[in-house]
Amino acid sequence: MAGEADVLFTTVGCICEVFTLFCTRGLAVEFSAEEYERPAAATGSQFISIIQDIYSDCTSRILSCETSTSPIPIKSGVKQGCPISGILFNISIDHVLRNIQGHFEEHRVLAFADDLCLLAPSAAELQDMLDKVYSDMEKIGLSLNPNKSHSFCLSGQTPVGVRETLFHLGPDTILPIVESQYHRFLGKPVGFNPVPDYRKFNDIIDCAEKIMKSHLAPWQMLDALVTFIFPALQFLMRTAQFKKDDWDVFDEAIRKLIKETLYLPDNACNELLYGHRKSGCFGIPIAAEESDLNRIDSAFKLLTSPDELVAELALKDLQNTVSKRVRRTHVTDDDLSNYLSGDLEMDEGRPASNHVSNTWTVARLVVLAFLAQEP
Repeated sequence: MAGEADVLFTTVGCICEVFTLFCTRGLAVEFSAEEYERPAAATGSQFISIIQDIYSDCTSRILSCETSTSPIPIKSGVKQGCPISGILFNISIDHVLRNIQGHFEEHRVLAFADDLCLLAPSAAELQDMLDKVYSDMEKIGLSLNPNKSHSFCLSGQTPVGVRETLFHLGPDTILPIVESQYHRFLGKPVGFNPVPDYRKFNDIIDCAEKIMKSHLAPWQMLDALVTFIFPALQFLMRTAQFKKDDWDVFDEAIRKLIKETLYLPDNACNELLYGHRKSGCFGIPIAAEESDLNRIDSAFKLLTSPDELVAELALKDLQNTVSKRVRRTHVTDDDLSNYLSGDLEMDEGRPASNHVSNTWTVARLVVLAFLAQEP
């Protein structure tokens, strides 16, 4: 999503987005061959027969003491927990998404399960897309939840910043995201100069503190810390939601808790905590270092993804980022390699930073910081 938004912002000078959530009022699934056999679905008559057999004449009962109610017919919706439910949902909304995307080369809609993101180069186009989605969803018994929908309009015209443009979802107004605020889309904060959510950061430290002050044995506390707390940090690190200085603060807080648990003085050697267990140490991860490794690993995994489409989009986004840095339309593989390797020659005569911040820039910053520490 960041790559598509950056392309729109660079070429048009404006990016308008809406993040919304589907709300099922009773999905009306029609078992028609026209719907499920068309090229987009490519299901066939056998699939239709299976679905008809599963959903036709379905009933439910409510147990009460030693008896139950009469059969209650189920006339709408999909079965919770059924593996086919997700497929039916995707097929049902497929025509809506294709109608929005049209023949545009750049992405106009991003969908994951029941989360939806619409992108447009202008407020008028985005409102038109919202109207189409609202109308098409009503026809199949779906609606978009206005209480869980947010809009974001960023303009590159002076003064550069967020425009508090109001968008409407039917009769409801969508809440706009203003500067310094954010909305989490698939767990990733989206906004303009968003303030990090330090409440979540502090909650993690509080959880670690509760573990270290529990009635577990000392070795059990350390094992719980490594097993539950540090793995929970992976997503925050991979999406670069906090700076390395923040993770230094986290390490300092954890280090103090561990030393108190082990009855060690504050000036005790830290290598005892972070060294490998085969050397007789405790093997506690260093969050600040893990954060750097996760940023580089995220960039590497995107470029080497087994999904060809993901790898292609990642490479295209990296080329776009490097192109802006070297100020050339065409970039070579050597340019990409030098950029990710922290080559400073390509920065000569250019400002130390720019407005672009993405997976590749944060990975490069890690490499530059590492090179700066070398003697």
